[in-house]
Amino acid sequence: MQQKGERESTQIILSDGRTVTIRWLGVSDAAALAEYFEKLDPEAKIFFAPNAFDRATAEALCAAQNSTREYLVAEDHGKIVAYFVLAYDIGPQELDYMRYLTELPAVSVAPSVLSEYRSTGLATAMMKRLFARARAMGRTHAMLMGGVHSTNHRGLKYYQKCGFKIIGEFGKNPVHYNMVAVL
Repeated sequence: MQQKGERESTQIILSDGRTVTIRWLGVSDAAALAEYFEKLDPEAKIFFAPNAFDRATAEALCAAQNSTREYLVAEDHGKIVAYFVLAYDIGPQELDYMRYLTELPAVSVAPSVLSEYRSTGLATAMMKRLFARARAMGRTHAMLMGGVHSTNHRGLKYYQKCGFKIIGEFGKNPVHYNMVAVL
């Protein structure tokens, strides 16, 4: 894996005028990530599948800097306000409904953003950064980790804006959509 500096960061101005910093999660971010998990609204926790939302998980994620997953965060005045997962390993759930993608150089992604930072351009900027990173690593496709709930209308609109297309569905109550983007 190409090295990325833990301090590699970009400042962006959101549509509401706030400035945030986008950077890769570091080993010393456990407390800030745990605080972020606590602030996520219940709906976001339902829609976000990759991990639990507790301090132990935050500590494990920060300590496990490895070659199969990377974590992109946005912070505002030292507080994490968005957290995106970029996974180079395709998990069992993804394998079940996207077997053909394992033959492509694909990644899976999972975004989450605090409610007060939604519809500001932050998630779009972060997804572009994840896509650029995945392309730099030789990947050609991205899929949503765990799909997207069919009831998550805001999420569906966002993912489609980022280039994801629905290619199938799975589950019941609610149905989840498989979505893939060409990088």
